[in-house]
Amino acid sequence: MQITLIMLSSVLTIENNFLSVDICPSQGADIRRISRKNESENLLLETKWTGTEKNYCDCARDDEDHFISHYAGGWQIMIPNAGYASDSKYGRLGYHGEAWSSAWTVLKYEATEMLLETYLSTAPIKVERKVSLDQRNLEISDVVTNRSNAEIEFLWGHHPAFSNFLIDQSTEVRINAGIISAEVNTLSPDSNNVPSYIEQFSEELYLKNFMTEPHSFLGFVSKFNKGSASIINKNNNLQVNLLWDVKIFPFAWLWIENQKISDEPWSNNIITLAIEPCSTKTNLGLAESLKNAGNFVSLGAKESLATLICLEVQTPILC
Repeated sequence: MQITLIMLSSVLTIENNFLSVDICPSQGADIRRISRKNESENLLLETKWTGTEKNYCDCARDDEDHFISHYAGGWQIMIPNAGYASDSKYGRLGYHGEAWSSAWTVLKYEATEMLLETYLSTAPIKVERKVSLDQRNLEISDVVTNRSNAEIEFLWGHHPAFSNFLIDQSTEVRINAGIISAEVNTLSPDSNNVPSYIEQFSEELYLKNFMTEPHSFLGFVSKFNKGSASIINKNNNLQVNLLWDVKIFPFAWLWIENQKISDEPWSNNIITLAIEPCSTKTNLGLAESLKNAGNFVSLGAKESLATLICLEVQTPILC
């Protein structure tokens, strides 16, 4: 099926014998649902607060509250910015960038595959995306192209947040990296230390018993030996593995929200854990990231850069 026009509020589904995935081209090519075929669960967070049901963004605000008011959960791409809104040589870049709020054009829509593209207005960037299913794997292949005749610099990341079907008191998390810090922590500004439930080994971070009491945490992970992390839920006998290219995403943000944020629209209701591969360690935006080498992506004139991020759904669990 070939589609060239996007209808507002559209959510499209691809599926195979193992997985079903909902995609929202009208807002960011977001991945809204990942479930096992014929199962009712959603492995991704669903916020379901007022404003998220329209599935498109038609305003020009760039602050964090703007992102949150449209945040339906799921899995976003962050480009050309990640974290706080920031000034750049292209102009003002919004919180988590522009692509998450853009309507994408669907170029091809088949049973197990979708091709999409979008052209950014806040930076001279074209993003082409293929979302496809291969057995128990969801594969997201992105190609970013510099449309200008000069070198460009930008931030790039992924923002998958998982649901309480995966995140409960039985959950264990393994991240193949050696360092985590909380030196920039917007959700828990009074806490400067990494929580005791995170064990740091030379090549692995291990989380266990992190859902025992309400709290919020945002940490920044580095020193990856490979781009991979696993979430193991023993109650539901399920393991999810996230795999990515550390040459493009050498950092990851770890966000845990366990019914702590009382402000609207959170209202102490949200349970989630997100592992967010990113080109920068800091969540302070492009301008701050440009101060440190290795914390941003650069592309020469007319150059393209491609990467693949994969989510594996395993049951029974492998660990």
